[in-house]
Amino acid sequence: MADGLSVAASIAGLIQIADIVVRRGYRYVRDVKDAERSIERLIDEVNKLSGVLHSLRNVAERCEDNKLDIEPTAQIHHIEACLKTLQLIDTYLETSNPARKADHVGNIKQKLIWPLNRSKVKELMSEVEKHKSVMNLAMTASTMSALLSLLDRQDYIKDNLLELKAGIERDRAKRTRVEMSKQRKLWLTSLSRVDAQRWQNANIKLRQPGSGNWFTNGPDFQEWLSIKSSKLWVHGIPGAGKTILMASAIQEAMKYTNESHALAYFYADYKVPATHDPKNMLGSLAQQIAVQNEKCFYTLRDFWGTPGSPGRMYSVAGDPTVEVLLDLITDLSTHFTDVMIIVDGLDEVAVDRSGAAYTLQSLNQPSGNVKTLFASRKEIDLEYPLRDFKELSIAAMSSDLRLYVASEIERRTRNRSLRIQDSELKEHIMRVLVDKADGMFRWVACQLDYLEECTNDRERREALNKLPPDLPSSYERILDRLNNSRNRKNQRLVVRALQWILYSEWPLNTPELLEALSVDEGDNYIDQSAITTEEDILHWASSLLRRRLGGGLEIAHFTVKEFLVAIDCQKTPHFSPYLMLQEDAEVRLARVCLTFLNCRPFSEIMPENSHDLLRIIDSHPFLPYATVNWDCHSLYHMDDEMIMLLARQLFHPTVSKQFNLLMTRILSIGQPILAWSTFATGLFRKVFLCTR
Repeated sequence: MADGLSVAASIAGLIQIADIVVRRGYRYVRDVKDAERSIERLIDEVNKLSGVLHSLRNVAERCEDNKLDIEPTAQIHHIEACLKTLQLIDTYLETSNPARKADHVGNIKQKLIWPLNRSKVKELMSEVEKHKSVMNLAMTASTMSALLSLLDRQDYIKDNLLELKAGIERDRAKRTRVEMSKQRKLWLTSLSRVDAQRWQNANIKLRQPGSGNWFTNGPDFQEWLSIKSSKLWVHGIPGAGKTILMASAIQEAMKYTNESHALAYFYADYKVPATHDPKNMLGSLAQQIAVQNEKCFYTLRDFWGTPGSPGRMYSVAGDPTVEVLLDLITDLSTHFTDVMIIVDGLDEVAVDRSGAAYTLQSLNQPSGNVKTLFASRKEIDLEYPLRDFKELSIAAMSSDLRLYVASEIERRTRNRSLRIQDSELKEHIMRVLVDKADGMFRWVACQLDYLEECTNDRERREALNKLPPDLPSSYERILDRLNNSRNRKNQRLVVRALQWILYSEWPLNTPELLEALSVDEGDNYIDQSAITTEEDILHWASSLLRRRLGGGLEIAHFTVKEFLVAIDCQKTPHFSPYLMLQEDAEVRLARVCLTFLNCRPFSEIMPENSHDLLRIIDSHPFLPYATVNWDCHSLYHMDDEMIMLLARQLFHPTVSKQFNLLMTRILSIGQPILAWSTFATGLFRKVFLCTR
């Protein structure tokens, strides 16, 4: 998906769909002799609506550029309503439009199958006029909050804008209803250091405004909201947009929270092992529940204790166990009438996901007040733990896919990455991708990325006739393109980038990654001219990678890693360079770190103060990572000849003293006690091995 999908992008999608309706409508009027005049008037109204949408997009872009009053919990219902009307008209036109028959008899036959009478056309015209009025009203907005309020409800005529604004202000304070003291903050941070809000914020930015309402307004989710202790397991195929759908569900559930109704949520993320630990899951859920009612802190006081008054954990060695945290959540939930818990990504838990599912499902007891909603793929090892849950199998709705494709075509056309000359080709792309997506947003994104690489419209039409059937085939096509590149360095660039992104000890920012990629094993100095660009990496990696919110690159989807670690080198030997095994990657990353540290100028300089050190790091952003993590990557690979050679060189008596001082100063910049403890343990072990 695009980074940071926006209201303007959704409006752009409506523009694309409205323009398709207009083209088809005028074509119908032209080709059908004596077509109903009311049909032509209807298309005229859609054309006017398209003009209003163009102006509204400019307003939305201005509001987004100003970054004012953006309210993430708003669901833009009127965009969805407008989309439904346009799609309905388009469906009638598509089924009724003559296939450009030239004879008079053919035209009469086509006219007779027009499925709408005048009263229905008049009703549709009234709907279009209503949408146009709403969009005109929305153009008066000066802030994003005002714009979202105006687009948020279909019954906009009612005088409820002040109430909507007040609701926005209430939502901002909803999530934390208690006064936070230093002691209370300590209790909370002791439960978990995983911030679920970070994932929610990131996923909401990826949500296409106006999409997902079919689920949040649908009977299954509404039943889950209304029934005490209800259980719902939402599952679907990879790439169907489950995580973004859960972000929408969390948004909607927030509207029902108050001092007696709590909401807690969690995202298991394959990229972050800490999110796979049931203790972190439960600790984060307990944190969120606790801050929603003042009485919960009496429970936390009894749990942790205070100076001079030991709590339940006083006699427990180490962190709270899973069982203890389950009991804590049960105790916290007694302060509420209803506790809603939403957990996404159970299938992304790397170790014992069935155990994690067993743990989480035990939160929900028939006599309790906790309701649970889980989302994942339908994996075999999850079926038994969740056997008592109501199941809902989902795929992306065609209306959501259509809006997404239209928005993406418009966005990519405007930034010149997709240069389509024939306006009818846009309509063809939209129809083909939506029809063949099989409910997968991810598959659609891959095909749009590929169409960007085509040099002309003919190539794009040919590509649409040879679309890969699934995600693995889409990824294979990317690797085929890489293999067909004349410059083998492009393949090496992508392989190395994937290794760093998949197996680095912490996520590298862009400058760190680019400098790491510039280092070849055996280099003696840092060659600035060897540094590539983020754009080059994204060009060749295509749909395998995406920009990470906050800076840097990340794997575009869970299925990418699954594909790369499962490449069969016997069946597909031409893909063997892209097999991403951790052991092979660790050797490579260790060699790069040690090569980098042995390069000039690091073996020759010694910063006199922190200012000098920061200047060096500013010039060489990869230095802190290589310093701290060469040891981690080489831990199980000291039998590798090159790693041993580079380590001995680094700890040669003529270098080691200066290197140790430099490393100590680098480590002192961040968290010196923790970092030095970790570093020193491995350092002295390696010094012993390398110099004996």
